[in-house]
Amino acid sequence: MKRIIVTVILLALAVAARAQTDRLIPFAVEDQFKQVHTEAELAGRAVALVWCDRGSRALSAAWADSLSAAFARGLPEDAWQVRVAAHTKGAPFFVKGRIRGSFSRDPANWALLDWKGVFRAAYHPVQDRITILLFGPRGELLDRWSGGGADAAVAAELTRVAAVALAPEDAPPEPSEFPLLLARAAVERTRHRVVYDGAYYRIPYPGGDPPDSIGVCTDVVIRAYRAVGIDLQRRVHEDMTAHFDAYPDRWGLTRPDPNIDHRRVPNLQVFFARHGRSLPVSGNPDDYAPGDIVTWVLPGGLPHIGIVVDRPSPDGRRPLIVHNIGRGPRLEDVLFRFPITGHYRYDGSR
Repeated sequence: MKRIIVTVILLALAVAARAQTDRLIPFAVEDQFKQVHTEAELAGRAVALVWCDRGSRALSAAWADSLSAAFARGLPEDAWQVRVAAHTKGAPFFVKGRIRGSFSRDPANWALLDWKGVFRAAYHPVQDRITILLFGPRGELLDRWSGGGADAAVAAELTRVAAVALAPEDAPPEPSEFPLLLARAAVERTRHRVVYDGAYYRIPYPGGDPPDSIGVCTDVVIRAYRAVGIDLQRRVHEDMTAHFDAYPDRWGLTRPDPNIDHRRVPNLQVFFARHGRSLPVSGNPDDYAPGDIVTWVLPGGLPHIGIVVDRPSPDGRRPLIVHNIGRGPRLEDVLFRFPITGHYRYDGSR
């Protein structure tokens, strides 16, 4: 019994060690001038924390300069900040002055000297490497990167991610109007000629889409939501960036991929359950309302997804579904044709 308890504790500690805080943590940390800073000073902006330790400290200034230059070119003025966060926990008192002196003497370039190790405990950066933590204006973790010397391509990519977070998203319709508008947007998709093609495509972000002439079942859902002002590519990517471990581990990925993540049924199921309502799966057609999302498992174990619309089946007993099972977007009586694996309602309000 003791061995089992110890094993459980060790597993729990291992999971905790891998966990990453998905928001900017509260802090009160000194800079090299002994001035105390808090997280409130970083609110409302895109913020890059360039974390370094003894083994990577020499690289921190180059990274801060590279990111600052990229952000200045690509982001609105006063909408961003780049700060060095240096791991200094455990440094002997007699070398603290030397450590402080190793950072910029320009008061505008203050660095967070983490004598208590709060950032390392929260974010688990990579030892002896630079780790960049990119936060959005609401304190949400947008991206993280670990590596060596300053890389212009990485700085450009982080700038792009920050620009997306700072850009306002179109407001979705009122919740009372949303279900019918989504259902009608789904029906409109049936007017498009679409060849079934599930290949991987590199697409822009946000608002990216494969050519309108191709698509799979998830693209019907994505395009219908876009028609009513909700970009599932952006929303799924932001949630996966902050909560990657909450999503299925079926494709061998180590980080989110905005080209494909939102086009996979299991990922949409997790997203709708986390941010919408996960409703009971039943055999009662009255439980399924226009605008609801339904997922199924097809023969061979293939996942499938579609949208309930406000049109009845020929016998008037079931709502019809808009989906693409291989012949393009169709309006069909398929609600109970396959085993249902999920039933969701998502209006974009959160």
